[in-house]
Amino acid sequence: MIRQLSIALAAIGLAGTAAQAGPLSGPQGPSGVVVNKESGVVVATSPRMDGAGQIAPTLPPRVTTIAGNLAKKYKKGSYICCYGYDVRGPTSGFGQQWLGVPFTPAANFTITAIEVPISYETGTNKFVITLNHDSGGVPGTQMAAFTVTNVPAFPTCCALATVSPNSVSVTGGQHYWITVQTSSTGQSARGAWNANDTDQTDAQSVAANSGTWGTASLTPGLAFAVFGN
Repeated sequence: MIRQLSIALAAIGLAGTAAQAGPLSGPQGPSGVVVNKESGVVVATSPRMDGAGQIAPTLPPRVTTIAGNLAKKYKKGSYICCYGYDVRGPTSGFGQQWLGVPFTPAANFTITAIEVPISYETGTNKFVITLNHDSGGVPGTQMAAFTVTNVPAFPTCCALATVSPNSVSVTGGQHYWITVQTSSTGQSARGAWNANDTDQTDAQSVAANSGTWGTASLTPGLAFAVFGN
């Protein structure tokens, strides 16, 4: 059982500093952040972009959302810009921490895209997004893996690392996992997997790996989306 996860925080662009008490303020800073200083809730107001800094492309026709929690109605706040959970390599100076989020498709699909908000803190700017089978409630055998580099610096919104599996099929009712890890050539990497802003009340069951996979519970949970047809 994973008992504690490291959290990445920022307020008005200052990494590691939580919002102070006070009324709603904003937008401010390079990410156009609006901060409710009484509740600590943050909403990003800059345009939704992909990891290359371009406006995210429209998904192909007939694409269905298989699973996820990105804020579709709020393109200037697809996820929480300034709150997330560390993804770290073993030589990051803080110890390894990889994360995974589960999903269960309602029907059979071929996955066409996976979107994850990853932002960079220190070390090598390189991370690995994987799609995994379930193995007893934690990530099991990899079905696909994708290396992403040069992700934007934390805090940010609303950049998304988007990867496209090639004809990878999932079965309705079966459990699967999306994970974010560090690569064998990027073990010093430290980044943040940004938190979901569409449900800030209910706990999300996740997996964490500091040498082996175990389970944890996060509130708010990790932001992600899986698409297919």
